[in-house]
Amino acid sequence: MSFKTFSRKIHEKWGAGSKESIEQFRLMMNLISYCDGTRTLLEIASLIEEPFWELIPIVEKLVFHGLLVQKDTPTTLTPYS
Repeated sequence: MSFKTFSRKIHEKWGAGSKESIEQFRLMMNLISYCDGTRTLLEIASLIEEPFWELIPIVEKLVFHGLLVQKDTPTTLTPYS
């Protein structure tokens, strides 16, 4: 599926046109661009300079539609020696 087709399908599912829906679409695309399994949601929120809680409803929708899956194991931090 091309990006253009993907974008159109997302617009159809999430609605398009209002300023609020355009902002939600922008947030979703920024979020997806960093969802590679190496970053936490908190890290992504910091990278895209958005409050963590603003991303939660978007993540829930992406998970519901099968576009995002939860990583089974959390990233573990290595203690300093």
